[in-house]
Amino acid sequence: MKLFCVFFTLFVLVNGVLIDQEITNYKKEVVITNSYIQQASDYNHSSVGGNGLEYVIKSIVYEDEYWIDQLSYMIAVPDKANLTNIQEPISEYIDQEKAMQKEIINNLPLLVTQVPDQNFSQLDLTQLGENRRLRTGKAVKKLIRRALGLDDPDTTFSQLCSYIGLMASTKIAKVFTTVFNTDPVICLLWDGADHYIKYKTIKGIFYQVDNDTDTEIEPLSAQLV
Repeated sequence: MKLFCVFFTLFVLVNGVLIDQEITNYKKEVVITNSYIQQASDYNHSSVGGNGLEYVIKSIVYEDEYWIDQLSYMIAVPDKANLTNIQEPISEYIDQEKAMQKEIINNLPLLVTQVPDQNFSQLDLTQLGENRRLRTGKAVKKLIRRALGLDDPDTTFSQLCSYIGLMASTKIAKVFTTVFNTDPVICLLWDGADHYIKYKTIKGIFYQVDNDTDTEIEPLSAQLV
């Protein structure tokens, strides 16, 4: 019995060390992705229609290869990854960070600079998420403005709804699932709990509306400042 207790204690200790190392590895990838995002945000060229980060986010949404929750982690809320849920391995979140890095490298002619070595375990993941949202939030808003202003006439409603969901994630720091309907035109955001945000076109204008009565709350354009 004593031997079993010793082995069990060792297992718990080793497993705890491995989890801590995985979290540190995740933080490192978030730092790397943030660095890539910063470089993409600073990149402007006519070959990508203007801003590099906007081009990357638009390309990712148009590719339609990721679920909206994956997009939320990649673009807006890496700090909301559930790093204590054994049913969702940390490696999945690490893979999402690497996917974002790959999208930036594949879509832009950047010679990305490497992140200097540092004590990644001591970094504040919430602050890293806020740093990302500062840049991606501005980019997503600009994409919505262009879609509403018909500068991007090829933007479908489902893509616009994805943009709106990402914008909400950058503002509220939550992962939102988006549901859309084309007749009538409705975009519904859900945070996985009991919080819904509803958008609807009224006389050709997008509004955030009351979830129950569809009463106009605010034009979507007013939320892009």
